[in-house]
Amino acid sequence: GNASGTALTVTQAAQSAITSVGTLSSLTLGGDITSSSATGDKPILTLTNTNADNGASILKFIKDSASPADNDQLGHIHFIGDDSAGNAIQYALIRGISTDVTNSDKGGEIDFITYAGNSYAYMTYKEGLLGIGTESPDSKLTIYETGVGTMAMNVRDASNQTHLWYTEAGSEGLYRILNG
Repeated sequence: GNASGTALTVTQAAQSAITSVGTLSSLTLGGDITSSSATGDKPILTLTNTNADNGASILKFIKDSASPADNDQLGHIHFIGDDSAGNAIQYALIRGISTDVTNSDKGGEIDFITYAGNSYAYMTYKEGLLGIGTESPDSKLTIYETGVGTMAMNVRDASNQTHLWYTEAGSEGLYRILNG
């Protein structure tokens, strides 16, 4: 069919025949949308912003609930691929959560999750706290390592020396970690 203006209506029978809709200023669809291609690096979702100011294209995930609750999951981006046996595996995930929906004290969280060694590893930024290896950071930076005898943080200078700097109440110090 043809499309022009600001609206497009697609009936179930016509869905498979649409190859182009021209230029629309707005398009609202209900239900699932699937796009597939056997061509490498396809399909592509492109959002193009052609204005001359500093505004960017926006991808919105909106959870418009009649009963919002703490820890509602607001949006996910899943990265799924096959393993060597042909099983579909979620290798990575980005997840947004509303941790506190109280009108006067709202809080949010974004998680970056990757599959590592047959389990999931987390990096969580929750209400101003960053957690690496944990979903529950309890300070500005929480690094959690499950293994015993492994270094959780490694900071090296140009000469490959391991150092950890700290600043406290205007004074500066150095923790030096020696190998062996």
